[in-house]
Order: sequence, then C-alpha cells, then structure tokens
Amino acid sequence: MVASRYAKALFQAGEDLDCLDVLYNEFNKVVDFLFSNVELYDVLKSPLVGKDDKKNILDKVLDKEVSLYIINFFKIIIDKERILFLPKIKEELKQLFNEKNNIVEATATTAIKMTDEEVKSLEDKLSKKYNKKVILTNIVDSSIIGGVLVRVGNEEIDGTVKSNLAKLKENLSMVIS
Repeated sequence: MVASRYAKALFQAGEDLDCLDVLYNEFNKVVDFLFSNVELYDVLKSPLVGKDDKKNILDKVLDKEVSLYIINFFKIIIDKERILFLPKIKEELKQLFNEKNNIVEATATTAIKMTDEEVKSLEDKLSKKYNKKVILTNIVDSSIIGGVLVRVGNEEIDGTVKSNLAKLKENLSMVIS
C-alpha cells in the first residue's frame, strides 16, 4: 500500500511533466546503484544516520547523474523513512510503466542459453500473438532436456522434451494397463 502510493506519485509526476520514460529510467538507475552499493544503502537505511546527512550524501552521489525530480523524490523517501520500501516501489512502478506502454514480461526456459537472435525472434512472435510488446528473459535449466517453456503472465506454453516424454510415458502406461 505504501509502496504503491509512492510509485503512483512518481508515475503521475512523470506523466504530468511529459518525462515518464526519463524518470522511470533514472529511478531504476538510482535504485540499482543503491542495491549494488550495499554500504551506501545500509547508511541510507540506518536509523543512526540523520536525515539531513542522508540527503547530503544523496546530493553528492547523485549530483548531475539524474534529474532534480528524482533527487527530490529520494529526499522525500528519506524524510518519510520509506527507504526500506524501495524494492516494492520499484516493482509497483515497473507494473504501472509496463501497463501504460503495453509491455508484458515473459520467460523462456531452455536447456541451453538462447542466442540474442533467438530471443529477439521469439519476442517478435510472442508480441504478435499477445498484441503487446513482449520482453523476454532466458532462463537456463538443463533438466528440461530440450525445447522451450515459455511463461507469459499466468499462461504457459510448454514445448519441452521433458514434458513430451512425461506425456508419452502417461500414454504408454494407459495403453499397457
């Protein structure tokens, strides 16, 4: 609930200022930076460090890296002691952004890593099927033996050797019984 309010506020500001893409990318850039710099993130989360000190650190670290809107957004997060909500805010903002831009995320699980061309080709096919821009993540799982398992939202398209073998086994057991 808290994270949703902050994500919606940032999203609305981006739309009102006609710079949603910029704010979305800058927000993600800062959050990813904080998550990859554990010591800095720990300082920002610490109740032992004053709010003004945290904001000064942010000013120094983010100066000229992102817009003033994003710096001020993070200062509000610090003032309201909501820094621990950043992962959830990021998730909520991503959902709003994807809905607005007709984007759906999907996974393709394969036994070996897909090439960039294969990923692009599958994204194009799925985009046509779902009438949305599909962003595909390739997950490698050698237990599927071969083929591909695609998950788009709650839908699953299973073209794996493993599932085909399981179906064959089931059919054979029905015939033999």
